[in-house]
Amino acid sequence: PLAEYFLGRLAPLHRSPARGFAPEALRALQEYDFPGNVRELRNIIERALVESQNEHIKREHLPAFVAHPHGGEGERKSTLAEMESDHIRGVLKATRGRKSEAAAILGISRKTLLEKRKRYHLD
Repeated sequence: PLAEYFLGRLAPLHRSPARGFAPEALRALQEYDFPGNVRELRNIIERALVESQNEHIKREHLPAFVAHPHGGEGERKSTLAEMESDHIRGVLKATRGRKSEAAAILGISRKTLLEKRKRYHLD
């Protein structure tokens, strides 16, 4: 229910056509532990909206750590820095580069966002 709520609230903000979840995406969300709780769920839904331009969020639109929590045979796992960089890039894309809005979505200060952009070369 929370995933549906966030989808309904965030899709219009990102001008996304997504209106629901494919069954495999819902299953992946239900099986994930969510150590970050509700904020993490919100960020994951937002990232999926950025990745998807479809009517339904699919498993492939979810971050790899949610879609494939145990990795795959021979699959390289992303580092935390790579995941953070990808997520920041996606949020900046979704906000069309509006740094204050992106920082609010990410739950960090604008200054921290600028530092991370510099660290990850996200210009």
